[in-house]
Amino acid sequence: EATKQYNMTFKSSTATLLTSAQLEQIYLGWAQNFPIVSFEDPFEQDDFEAWTSLTAKLEGKGIQVVGDDLTV
Repeated sequence: EATKQYNMTFKSSTATLLTSAQLEQIYLGWAQNFPIVSFEDPFEQDDFEAWTSLTAKLEGKGIQVVGDDLTV
């Protein structure tokens, strides 16, 4: 399966695409620098590797990873 990419500028005429790993690094930076309580829908519902990776890296830090589409 191809690497998932996330369009961070979908309303712009020029797309800025990030891979799951790049987006994960942004989330981890926020978690380190801000009092984050939870991340809701941080990745596409079928990006299982990204969900697993972020959840594992945040384990024990008191931050929830919530996915409404993933868990229903």
